[in-house]
Amino acid sequence: MVKTMTFKETLQKDIKNVFLNLDEFAEMHDLNGYKVAAVIDDDFLDEITLKINDEPQRKAPGLFGGTIAIYVAKSDFGKLKPGRALEVDGKLHKVMSTSEQDGMLKIVATRTGG
Repeated sequence: MVKTMTFKETLQKDIKNVFLNLDEFAEMHDLNGYKVAAVIDDDFLDEITLKINDEPQRKAPGLFGGTIAIYVAKSDFGKLKPGRALEVDGKLHKVMSTSEQDGMLKIVATRTGG
């Protein structure tokens, strides 16, 4: 009898074969001196929507300029605590949050210099 992969097993396989495939979505990035396949969303918070005093929603461009979201396999890069420094491709950032779901790690960080 042939064993069928579970959804979770398929998802784990797809992290590297699909989501972090260097021929599709991901690129190699240097995170704190480690070269890893990652997807970096640098438009993550460039524009947010605010509602003030029940007025219609207004755009606030650039309010969080320099904030990025980094998607990497948890197995390739450990979870970081908020407030910790993170060097991304030679640029210094501060970790705002991290979350993990089904083997993928999402790091939200703000540029602090460099």
